[in-house]
Amino acid sequence: MAGQIKTTTRQEIIPNIIIKPDPRDMPHTVKSHETLSKISYLYYQSATLAKVIMWRNPELFNEFDIKPGMTIYIPMPLKRCNQYLELLK
Repeated sequence: MAGQIKTTTRQEIIPNIIIKPDPRDMPHTVKSHETLSKISYLYYQSATLAKVIMWRNPELFNEFDIKPGMTIYIPMPLKRCNQYLELLK
């Protein structure tokens, strides 16, 4: 976890989380029609886990920061992120 603070849409303050790189992470090149929610569904079968992808890619502050052609990393396996998933509930 990093020292920054982000505000969620529910007006809660949670720490800005950074998931450290792991050799099992999957690189993904963003296509023009993709959103983080769509990418999350592609890898995790859940569109609600887009925040996990953002935590692994600290250059992304929100979903609109992705651009076609950029490479992002998908944390794998998802169970290594379990300690952070409690913040999404």
